[in-house]
Amino acid sequence: MAAPRTSHAGGRAWTTVVGLGAVLACVAALQLPAAFAGAPARAGTAASALPSTATSDLDAAERVPARRVGFPTPAVVAAAPVAVVRAAVAPAPVGAPAPSPDLCSGAGWEQRRGEAALASLKGDASRTGFAVTFESARSGYLGLTHLDEKRIAMHVRSCAKESDELLRHVMAHELGHAWDTSTMSGTSRAAYLAARGIPAGTPWYGCSGCTDFATPAGDFAEVYAQWSRGADTNRSLVAGDASPAQLSALAAQFFGA
Repeated sequence: MAAPRTSHAGGRAWTTVVGLGAVLACVAALQLPAAFAGAPARAGTAASALPSTATSDLDAAERVPARRVGFPTPAVVAAAPVAVVRAAVAPAPVGAPAPSPDLCSGAGWEQRRGEAALASLKGDASRTGFAVTFESARSGYLGLTHLDEKRIAMHVRSCAKESDELLRHVMAHELGHAWDTSTMSGTSRAAYLAARGIPAGTPWYGCSGCTDFATPAGDFAEVYAQWSRGADTNRSLVAGDASPAQLSALAAQFFGA
């Protein structure tokens, strides 16, 4: 901006400010919406297959849900930020019985093993309206919930590569996504955010490519899985474990318990 210029006429003085910067600021303000409209979205960690059309509005997210959300493999989780360290796959409990041989081999073992895991959980899958299929292992995912198809695909690994407890956890997590899609609304999701201490307006599905555990939708699935498994912990990176009292209250309000 140029320095002020002072003139005198008839004994009166006035100051004229040459505001080139102000003029440029006005022009920039007029062009600002167009500039933002063309700005690319910030990329997230590639750990969940959410489409780029996922919306940040809770009610809109209910109308146009992400096509699929899933439980990433341990290798994908390990590639996430340091906070994920506590989400590392826990070993099977000491003294836990070995899986029955007929669940680990022979024709149709994926189906038998998956059904056994499903039967051990609270919250019947049929109440979600989602079909559950048990399929062979898939790179990058242990399970996927296809929201628009109303289908959960469990990608079952061998007993040597996926413990019974991990399989139960993945199954319960995907059921949490199905229950969320079937029963939750924009209003109830906002109430859930408040109950978990998550800032209001946080995008439910995060961003395209955000790791599932770091989104409110993933937190919901993880807390649901904690309840469904009868566990003390979950892998949420948003709000962490729910205490027994908190879990009981959340289950009564949101999980149909």
